Amino acid sequence: LSNNYFENMLRWNNREIKYGEALFIPTDVTMVVDEGLRKYVTEYANDEKLFFARFTRGYQKMVESTATSTWRY
Repeated sequence: LSNNYFENMLRWNNREIKYGEALFIPTDVTMVVDEGLRKYVTEYANDEKLFFARFTRGYQKMVESTATSTWRY
C-alpha cells in the first residue's frame, strides 16, 4: 500500500506516463480531471503520510460500521 496510485494519476494527467504503465477506469480519470477532486489526488501524491492517516481513519470507520462482532482484528 502506497501513494503510488495518486502519483501515477498525476503523471497520466501530465502525459508523462507510457502506454501500459498504468491502467485506470473512468472513475479514476474523473478524480484527476475534476478540479475539486484533483486537489486530493495532488495532496495524496505529494504526502504519503497524509494519505496513510486519512486511509487509516476511513478504513477504521468502514470496518466499525460493518462489523457484526466486537472482535475486529
